[in-house]
Amino acid sequence: MENAAHVESLDHEVYRTPLAVRPEAEYRDTPSNYRETYRGPGKLPDKIKVWRVQETQRGNVVARSRGFRDSPDAEILAVGFNHGKSYGDIGIGRQGSFLQWGYCDPPSKMTEAGRDRIYFTDIGGYKFMVVPEGYLDVK
Repeated sequence: MENAAHVESLDHEVYRTPLAVRPEAEYRDTPSNYRETYRGPGKLPDKIKVWRVQETQRGNVVARSRGFRDSPDAEILAVGFNHGKSYGDIGIGRQGSFLQWGYCDPPSKMTEAGRDRIYFTDIGGYKFMVVPEGYLDVK
């Protein structure tokens, strides 16, 4: 996974409350591997609208999308943008009381929209404190 997420999931409540996230969108070339794994609807465009979460290119897919879309008590909060995994693999997700965060930069290298996601929130009846990796590291 790279440093960005698809924008279609930004209508989820976690991006509106308690603080609104206002990521800056950009367009990137659609990875060729997406064409092999995309199941519709319609056809993939040549460019995909994404928001950059962090500055460096490294990141991790936290899970495949299978099992999230059809399982109770699981949801995709952001689809990760990547050239090595399938279309729809998860960059930020929730399974029960576990929040999975696939971005790894410290806050100093995150975009404002990524960095400002440190908060307490309630998703699906569970309470979360969202803290990007490295934020609590001793400097």
